Amino acid sequence: MADSGIIGALDLGEGGFKVLAARGTGASLAVEGFGVADARGFARGRVTDINAAAEAVASAVRQAEVMAGCSLDGRLVCSVGGDHLGNEIKKGHVKIQGGAVNRADIDLAIDTLQAFPIPAGRSILHVLEQEFFIDGKGKIRNPLGMNGQLLEVEALVVTAESNVIANLDACLAKANVRPLRYMSAALAAGFATTTKDERAMGAVALDWGCGTCDYVVFKDEYAQRCAAVPCGGIDIDRDIAKIFTITLAAARQVKERIGSAEQVPVDSDASVEVKDADGVTTKPIEPHVLSMAIAPRVDEMLESLRAALPAELNKDALPAGAVVAGGMAQLAGLAAVATSELSLKARVGRPQYAGAHAEDVATSEFATCFGLLQLWSGQEQGDQDLPASGLLRWLRGVFGGGSSDQPPSPAPNQEQQP
Repeated sequence: MADSGIIGALDLGEGGFKVLAARGTGASLAVEGFGVADARGFARGRVTDINAAAEAVASAVRQAEVMAGCSLDGRLVCSVGGDHLGNEIKKGHVKIQGGAVNRADIDLAIDTLQAFPIPAGRSILHVLEQEFFIDGKGKIRNPLGMNGQLLEVEALVVTAESNVIANLDACLAKANVRPLRYMSAALAAGFATTTKDERAMGAVALDWGCGTCDYVVFKDEYAQRCAAVPCGGIDIDRDIAKIFTITLAAARQVKERIGSAEQVPVDSDASVEVKDADGVTTKPIEPHVLSMAIAPRVDEMLESLRAALPAELNKDALPAGAVVAGGMAQLAGLAAVATSELSLKARVGRPQYAGAHAEDVATSEFATCFGLLQLWSGQEQGDQDLPASGLLRWLRGVFGGGSSDQPPSPAPNQEQQP
């Protein structure tokens, strides 16, 4: 039976579809159930087989509902990732009515951003404010009550391919899911795994999965750039499968067991037996030999990321470094290699959650799900606060207009500080 107090988050990743069913907000968030299914009919953020993907989504949702003991009634917040995402800085403006900026002025200034033309075949996913200006003077975080004649807002506009969204709609409809909203996977994972201080200093959050490395660059607490690079764990799996003539499934298993992004010293005692592609013959694979297959691919992927962010990827621009979530974060040695290759410190990011099912879901692989729930509720866990002066505007940019399916509003005593 449906429970109006519970909400679901669906992370659509090529490495697997993940669902969290939870209630509450912020530090009081309580996971009631979760589900995981192989990502069939899905690659690099795009649906490739509607029926297969729908069956997989329905399976993950059903698992979460059974564990939670109630129905989500198709009400899930869903991630969007992949290299079809694009972003651009836009500026909107409005004349200030009455001399001092009021809420209507702020809303109208942000609304003018929606009027800018976007390329054909693309849809706006987010409008994320970065800075306000009054009469040309910037560095304003919250203009409410300030005096002037012209109010301007600068924002990051994130777009997605319209066909990708349409195919997601069709897939989810077959799975009886009514997406409350779509959100950037990188943005969600970034908020779930970074702190307010890291976002203020400057950090890049990576949602590095099987097919793509989605990223968001934070500076002064706000998202400055949000996109993706088409590289991920599947590239490593294919290399291993080809080199050792084993199946992709076996390649992924051996990578998870003894794989490392770093060159591993010789240790003959640590070898594992893996079935050959014929399914009968077995062969030993040693960690140091496996690492020689993995390390070059990881270096190549990090170079692709560096090429996508040439100006931002340095310790001066991003003193808080890189925070890695997603399936690739499980690869041993990745943070150390990223620190070396990107010339900035890197760490594995995990949701700050210690409630029910924490052993299973407080992992980097579920980071996007936690971020989806946090952004939807409008609050963050613990000390991870959204940029408070723009909280409601962030959410309107993320979610668009109102919805009759919204969960209960946050408690009224949750203060929003400038």
